[in-house]
Amino acid sequence: MTNNEIPANGLKTLAGIRKNTSWTDERLHKNHCKISAGESQNLRLLEDSRILLSKTRTPRIFAPEVIREVTHRVFTNLIDELVLSNKMKQLLMDIGLSEQRIIRRCYRNCPSEIFNLILCSKLAMKFGALHSILGFIRTEYGAYRLNLRPQLQFSGLLAPERTRDGLIQHLRVFRSITDSRSFILRSTFGQEVGKWI
Repeated sequence: MTNNEIPANGLKTLAGIRKNTSWTDERLHKNHCKISAGESQNLRLLEDSRILLSKTRTPRIFAPEVIREVTHRVFTNLIDELVLSNKMKQLLMDIGLSEQRIIRRCYRNCPSEIFNLILCSKLAMKFGALHSILGFIRTEYGAYRLNLRPQLQFSGLLAPERTRDGLIQHLRVFRSITDSRSFILRSTFGQEVGKWI
């Protein structure tokens, strides 16, 4: 495979992970990433599974133009998996945003910690290593995750940032509906294990 080639989709699925946890996609969306102390073991099982899955994919170095295309595809898949709750949508409309603008801007709720890990696991299996894409870090167990504080699941929003040619290259983070100091999600440069921003 040359540096300009995009890796084919991974053949493995999350079946093995779901088998070892009680979390389903329906439950994750319904609960918006809530996790109790009794389910913390499930999170550890998930990350242990991620270690095994990560060993099946070899990180590759791509040309800049390929990284831009892969970044767009990763973020597009990410946005498609996330949801905007009716409550957050109503709050956005209450501050003056039209429904058309909300849809066009692609606002999404920030994921919970467990959904963050599961979603990034899907992306890593589909696109390979995510270390070249801003916003992704790795946990001490080797699992990929978005560089978001877990507390943001309750009030935070994400929205894609596009280039002039329409490619999504960044995610903008809003700590709350009225956040006037939103920021671009970034990784911890030069470290395997990232720290929350």
